[in-house]
Amino acid sequence: MGTDVANQGAASRLWLIPAFVVIASGTTLMAARHYASEPDDPEGWLAGVAFGAPALMAGILALLAILRGYPTVVVGASIAVIPISLVSVILWPLMVPVTLLLAFGLQRISRPAAGEIVIGGLIVVGLISAFVLLLVHEDPVTWQSADGKRGGGSSDIITTVEASASLTIVAAVGLVAGATMLRRHS
Repeated sequence: MGTDVANQGAASRLWLIPAFVVIASGTTLMAARHYASEPDDPEGWLAGVAFGAPALMAGILALLAILRGYPTVVVGASIAVIPISLVSVILWPLMVPVTLLLAFGLQRISRPAAGEIVIGGLIVVGLISAFVLLLVHEDPVTWQSADGKRGGGSSDIITTVEASASLTIVAAVGLVAGATMLRRHS
């Protein structure tokens, strides 16, 4: 019996790999959004952080859920990343680790407690809302540097208010879900 438990632990640790891939993808989204912007872009670094934060948080929560034995959280985190991965063709490969995490979670759900279902739903609604908040708006803008030599325009600007609101939602989801998973099983 001890060997079976040890083998299950080793097998579960393999499932951490897709979670780390999602974490790396969220971090990459942050960096790509930041470094792809123009030097005088009015968005600043906060827009880049907000853009990748929902995927990053989903990966962190999936990782923690695998380690703590919360398959409903793994499912919720996986579902939350699906719309993010569909935003661009470049992100479609993210569907591979997301599908693996979804399979992991669904395979292990037996009789989830009502609270676990609520937390899974909170993750889905919260992280998708945080991401959609950054995309669904109409705010065409143009800008020019102080010397007048450089400028640009965009209709896809993430304002500081939008980025802050999105990050607040992501942080709230992370705090509630993380605190729920970190407390001891009763």
